Amino acid sequence: MTGLPPPPAGEPPAMRTTTAATGRRDGARQWRVGAVFAAAVLAADEYASLDRPAWSPPSWLLGPVCASRAAAALLLPYWAWVTFAASLDYSVWRLNG
Repeated sequence: MTGLPPPPAGEPPAMRTTTAATGRRDGARQWRVGAVFAAAVLAADEYASLDRPAWSPPSWLLGPVCASRAAAALLLPYWAWVTFAASLDYSVWRLNG
């Protein structure tokens, strides 16, 4: 880590984030926000094209709800990985504990 000042005396070195790493995270975050926004727009358009009863909510209200479902679907790979990792950790703990 060149160019970074040393930590204060008596404190352990902390993890430091470089500007490049922060830029990558911000770019990924912007992509995810854009994907959720696009899903909301598509869901609102699809809902607007359906035949609905008079008491149904307007499309601008239902779009964010559908986007929430799309966002939840995007979390499925994360859920699968966390489940796998937890199972692996548990198995290693059982075999070595």
